[in-house]
Amino acid sequence: MPNTDTNNSSETIMGTSFLAIQTALGILRNRKLDLSHCNIEVVHKEAPKVVIFNCKNEQLGVRTETGVELSTNDVKTFTSSKNKDNVSDIIQGDNYRAIRVAKEPFERHNPDLAYYLIKVVRRSGSVIVLFTDKDRPPGILGSVSKRPEFEVELDADTLQVSRSNFLR
Repeated sequence: MPNTDTNNSSETIMGTSFLAIQTALGILRNRKLDLSHCNIEVVHKEAPKVVIFNCKNEQLGVRTETGVELSTNDVKTFTSSKNKDNVSDIIQGDNYRAIRVAKEPFERHNPDLAYYLIKVVRRSGSVIVLFTDKDRPPGILGSVSKRPEFEVELDADTLQVSRSNFLR
């Protein structure tokens, strides 16, 4: 039966981007960020990495490797002058939150997230987070790569884990 669901959407980020966002949020832990109203950009080509939170009412930035929050003027200067080729990943805050929940069952197997691509697929009623080997050759299906691939399904409303398993 064909899928007539028009609510499907997906985003993919590198595991290193997820880790950079996690670090940036640790630096901004005293801020009350509503991630549901943020787009998050991770710039890897900048030295050190920069994470920009484009939220509904404010923009915040962090240089993750130095642990320094950017001033308002620095964020404005950076966002107005950055080259779009330097932006490695952009993700919605809600998808970051889904990855954060989905990584818990995967972490029981001690993966190094820096070696994974993370894809979030939203379908009505559920969110599926896939952790795939970033070095897997294109067109190769299943777990023939060096690193095990993992899938977590979450309830779209509560973000509670419905199931988690390795892919074959």
